[in-house]
Formats: sequence, C-alpha cells, structure tokens
Amino acid sequence: MSGLRGLNHQRWLDAFSEPHASIYTFGCCMALTDLSADGDYKLIIADLGTGATSIKLKVYKGTSLMTELTLLDVPTGIVTFHMDLNEPHVPAIGVASGPNIYIYKNLKPYFKFSLPLLDINPLEHDLWLEASLVRDKKLEVEVLYEMLQNVRQEVGFSNLTPRSQQLLLLERSKWQQFVSQHRDYPLKRQTVATCMTTLKKSMSEDYAVSCLVVGTESGEIFMLDPEAFTILETVE
Repeated sequence: MSGLRGLNHQRWLDAFSEPHASIYTFGCCMALTDLSADGDYKLIIADLGTGATSIKLKVYKGTSLMTELTLLDVPTGIVTFHMDLNEPHVPAIGVASGPNIYIYKNLKPYFKFSLPLLDINPLEHDLWLEASLVRDKKLEVEVLYEMLQNVRQEVGFSNLTPRSQQLLLLERSKWQQFVSQHRDYPLKRQTVATCMTTLKKSMSEDYAVSCLVVGTESGEIFMLDPEAFTILETVE
C-alpha cells in the first residue's frame, strides 16, 4: 500500500479545456446525439447565460460551435428522441423551459407543448371575480386581501395563483394599484417543468420512437405522445 502513496490519483484526462468558453449549464441541460444521422455525434448544451448574455441552445461539433438558437425562458432539461421511424433517423430535441416543452427538428422550431393549467381554488376564483365587478376600490382591496389570507391558511401559499401570491407579498400601499392593474385579466394557475426524460415506446433500438416523460413542480408526471404531443398518461 505504501507504494501507492506517490501515485497521482487523478483518474480523468482533459481532452480539451477552454476556460473562456463562458458556458453556464447543468448536467440535465446537456445531451450527446447523432444529430444528423451520419454517425458524427454532436454536443447539445442549453446555456443559461450570464445575465449579460441571453439563454441559448448551442450545438457543438467537436470543440467548435456549430449553431445556436435563442431560448425564451430558463431551461430545466433537454433530451433528444426519435419522433418516427422515417429514414434517415434524425432525432428531435426537446427543451423543458417554464410551462412549455419546445421541440426542435433539424435545428429549427417544430412544436411547442404547454403543460395543462392547474385547478384554481373556487373561493379564490370567486374573490377575484367579485373584485373585477365591484368598483369601491378601497373596500374591495381590504376585503380581498383578508379573504385571500384566509384561503392561504386553508390551502397553503403554494396552491394559490401567482397573482394572489404576489398580492399577499406586497406592501399595503401597493395593494390598490396592483388589484386595479390585474383584476380584469383571466385568473390562471400554471405549473412548470422541473425535469424531463424519454421512454422507448415499443422497441429498444437506438432509433426507436420514444415518449417524452415530464415532471412538474406541482408533483405531476406527464407522458407525451411523440407524434401528436398529447398526454398519454398522467401520474400524481
């Protein structure tokens, strides 16, 4: 054992290192795939950007940037998968970003799937509906805030809509302005994708058609059909 002490315990070799690449990403936002079905694998990276630079989907051939596409929201995962058995077997790219799954094929936008809206607490819905009808703003805001606090205690803060959450976090002096600006818009409660993977549909080959499996912040898992992009199964 004493003879091993002088050995270098580094087990990895740096085939290439570029400290100025300025890529900020996570393991779930990288994929290696035969993007052109020519046997030449490409590295796909969802670059989170630096604040000064925008969020982009980048494709590297070897160590050279091949192409890049601008993403609209922060990505939480990317996968590559085959949508059909047509030849050549060119895979599509799926990017989970916010409440949407963006599909790219041949490095071009192909489809956008939006996660289904979540149910809204009936009392919360009725409170905002009444707020859109009542015009005594001072009374409306005071009562609305107190009632939303009661709903919060009953169902939990995370189960409220973003609009109600934001109102409850505001200072008292900003309540009236916020309600006046937002009360006439439809009330929505939207989840976001937190992770994504693929599942072979009927065959095990590399080019086999795969379903997208998406996990959400609300604790649901959706299995999506790779051709029609409809929900095949939902697990809570």
